[in-house]
Amino acid sequence: MKIPEKFPYEIAALNSETQRVYLATHQFLRDGIDGKFPFEVSRIAKIDTIRFDESAKKIDIVFNKEFGFIPFREENVAQMRQTLQARLGKKFADFSLNLFAEKYTIEQLIPNFYREQLPPDVTRLPKSLPEQPPVVRNLSKPFAIENGLQNRHIAVWGSHGWYFDEAEDRWKWQRARVYQIVEDLLPTSFVQPYLLPMLENAGANVFMPRERDLQRNEVIVDVAGEGSGQMIFATGDTVLKATTAQPGFAIGELPYSDRENPFRQGSHWQFPASPTD
Repeated sequence: MKIPEKFPYEIAALNSETQRVYLATHQFLRDGIDGKFPFEVSRIAKIDTIRFDESAKKIDIVFNKEFGFIPFREENVAQMRQTLQARLGKKFADFSLNLFAEKYTIEQLIPNFYREQLPPDVTRLPKSLPEQPPVVRNLSKPFAIENGLQNRHIAVWGSHGWYFDEAEDRWKWQRARVYQIVEDLLPTSFVQPYLLPMLENAGANVFMPRERDLQRNEVIVDVAGEGSGQMIFATGDTVLKATTAQPGFAIGELPYSDRENPFRQGSHWQFPASPTD
């Protein structure tokens, strides 16, 4: 079999059947890249390896990973296989043909959502979680949510906030400004009025580390500051006493040494949810 000049693969030492498969596959790629087929072929696709087993009547064609950069569906996978099988000729009509993008068959690259004839790949299915009761339930809601995000708990960070810069003796936004945009304000401007209600209306309990109900009142407590070591929150007849300070975050001394955990350099307080808790 005559091998064209400047053929991009070293196949002279291979048997004639394998050479034939290489030549047909290379032309298949060229024609696909030139748009001669009803399906797409990656423009940077190349042949990696061809395994020809005459006794088992099987041909494995392994392309590079770039061959798999296009979206695969059952339709174009079948078209690719039929087109390439026809290019191989009658001699290999009864051979099974397997096409790979690196180590995965092109059938494996079809998402479960688009599979109709192929069975779903169970390794991609989400694990079923045991039913968990919600942390809190809105008893005044006039309807019950049975699906959606019911009994799900989601933590949402609408960016960061203020911190006190001791060196400059002033409060600063944690994220730097970009032109006229304050990153610590922009995400919150759409997370709180839009994203949070959407998640909660779908049944989720949403937790935020930042204050979600905007108001003018602010209480700043420095746990590490001077004081008696006891913290009390009082409003009306309600008096809540904090538990003993527990380890928490503090910047500490930089740079950190080996095995030094900044989340144990400071402290934090815990308040009961009500006087009876």
